[in-house]
Amino acid sequence: MSPQRTIQESHRCEGMGVRYGKTIKLGIHPAPPDTGVVFIRTDLEGRPRIHANIASVVDTRNATTIGSGETTVSIVEHLLAAARGMGIDNLIVELDGPEVPLMDGSAAPFIKLFRKARIAYQDRKRSCIVIKKPVEFTDGDRMVRLEPLSKPRLRISYTIQYSDPFTLSQSHEVEFTNGTFVREIGPARTYGFVHEIDELLRMGLIRGGSMENAIVIGDSGVLNPEGLRFKNECVRHKILDSIGDLSLLGMPVVGHLVAYKSGHSFNLQFLQRLLEDKDSWEIRPFSSRAPRIN
Repeated sequence: MSPQRTIQESHRCEGMGVRYGKTIKLGIHPAPPDTGVVFIRTDLEGRPRIHANIASVVDTRNATTIGSGETTVSIVEHLLAAARGMGIDNLIVELDGPEVPLMDGSAAPFIKLFRKARIAYQDRKRSCIVIKKPVEFTDGDRMVRLEPLSKPRLRISYTIQYSDPFTLSQSHEVEFTNGTFVREIGPARTYGFVHEIDELLRMGLIRGGSMENAIVIGDSGVLNPEGLRFKNECVRHKILDSIGDLSLLGMPVVGHLVAYKSGHSFNLQFLQRLLEDKDSWEIRPFSSRAPRIN
């Protein structure tokens, strides 16, 4: 059987918060077994805590935001994806602001941070959610489905498609075994379109946004001088986001996720549907033969 994991050492970093345009200091710390991932707002009286789970989701506009009472933390998905990708079950995350810093727009800086902190094995067994029969959620032409997978791991097949006022269509499939997340998904950056910038600024969602923390796409293509890290980096980032959202289930998922034109809001609606369909999944001990998704 596979043991739960946390980190050995506390480490810190800082970076720009994309929503509020302010530097955010972040610290990661070991946590006891069965803690899950807990965010602590150190800038607020009483240091309020928010558990990263589906019940805590309060907003999904352009990112996943979790909250407890009046306390919220935004842009949690990249850090959560990195933690799941590194096989970390239990973690304390301290923040001195209302959002996780966007860093370079990918999970790579958090992977680097977790590697510095090193993995610690704990004296409690891991569990996983095993998909027993397909469950699907659709709305118009958007779709998310989870299917059983004979192998004890996670596979994701994802397609994005945009057609107006530009064309962007990308697909990617990845089966997570040791090293896959770190190599193929973690470095993929978030992206945005020039024609959306004014509206996102009006909504107060990208005050700290720049080409240093996102791919910017115009009518002529990618505007970032350095270009792309992968030819299909955008859809790879959508896979990264989906792993972060899946982690809100609180344990690894064994199955095949198929998504078409999904996003944070649609992902979370699907996960609610999944939890309601109790015949489609079961919780089992996580076998030591099953590789981490990283």
